[in-house]
Amino acid sequence: MSLVSYYNSLTSGSKIVLKIKEIANSLYTDARGTYEQISPSQRKKLLASFEQSNWRLANEFLGREDGVLFYDLSIKQTDQEWNEKYNYKGSDFYSLLCDVIDFLSFDNKRADKLNNIENDSDLNSLPDVGTEKKDSNNKLKIHSQCTICEKQLLFECIDDFDSCRDSLVSSDCPLNQCVTRERSLAKVFFDLIPRETLFSKYIHEAAPSNRGLSMLLSSHCENYIKSGYFPKMPFGQILNDKVINQNLEKQTFENDFFDVVIHLDVMEHLFNPFAALKEIYRTLKPAGICLFTVPTYPSIVESKQVAFINETGELSIIGEPEYHGNPQRPEDGALVTWRYGYDLQALISRYTDFDVEIRRYQDKSSAVMGHMTEVYILRKSMNYGKLTNSKSRGEAV
Repeated sequence: MSLVSYYNSLTSGSKIVLKIKEIANSLYTDARGTYEQISPSQRKKLLASFEQSNWRLANEFLGREDGVLFYDLSIKQTDQEWNEKYNYKGSDFYSLLCDVIDFLSFDNKRADKLNNIENDSDLNSLPDVGTEKKDSNNKLKIHSQCTICEKQLLFECIDDFDSCRDSLVSSDCPLNQCVTRERSLAKVFFDLIPRETLFSKYIHEAAPSNRGLSMLLSSHCENYIKSGYFPKMPFGQILNDKVINQNLEKQTFENDFFDVVIHLDVMEHLFNPFAALKEIYRTLKPAGICLFTVPTYPSIVESKQVAFINETGELSIIGEPEYHGNPQRPEDGALVTWRYGYDLQALISRYTDFDVEIRRYQDKSSAVMGHMTEVYILRKSMNYGKLTNSKSRGEAV
């Protein structure tokens, strides 16, 4: 939803909504006055949101065949220069604009909830972060600060562990109800990468969803690249919503290109996950990191492959086939090919050059709780060339 569409949809007299209207008005009535208080990457996005309507105005009403409405809006300033100008804190106007961008992801139902906020005391009356209580149905309720949007929200779940991975959510989440594994990865992500440096990072996310950390990075990181797997389309091609078609096991990206690569619950759907990790290693810059989540079963010691492609190209499955949801091709589902156990970090170390760290949480203050929410941290060595040449790696079965 564009800023102008969201602005036109707001009718409440609440303080929060009035502030949004004030910002929106300044963008349209005094754009020149606020122009340089917005980062270059956000200026580009604002201009892009009006690209279609501006082209029509220029072409149909001004008779310009090139469809250019403004010839003097080239953006030469870089985000690095802009950040230095504001000491990496951003202008006051930019801080307010970021709040508006967060609001843009709300659907009308969530916007109505915000419209009912009549004064700031409603916001200040929230319980302390990490406060836990249970309702009459013994349902867990905790007030936590989300690691993605940094807002204090009420999270609910039927228990405090077994169901948390997919069910500990907040109905007031501004990012389409992020789930626990996304908050877990974000907790690690922002512990390693300060938020204020996002603009300068090149980040690749494989199989992003339309919620949580994926939404935040898409709107706040100029060099955020998302990929999907569409085997019937040419690899390397840019598809709808700027998704680049990639086979993770044979990527088309350049060497030493990304600062960070992330993926959530992707590894269990790859036939050769260690080939994919080798490719991720290749595309990371020296000292780059890969962060991912994957279901890791506490009852399994040795990881097992349960689906194969044989030499004739036929699919072979051990036991009953299992499918998970596919955020990019919901009609297909995603076949489970591996069930990972306690030895996964050893397999990664054995078949790749990555060093491996794993973090687990049971943290009420950030609503990161439950089993199978581990975050794997893989680091590429600064001396990766020497490391690769000095030792040989086995091939995954």
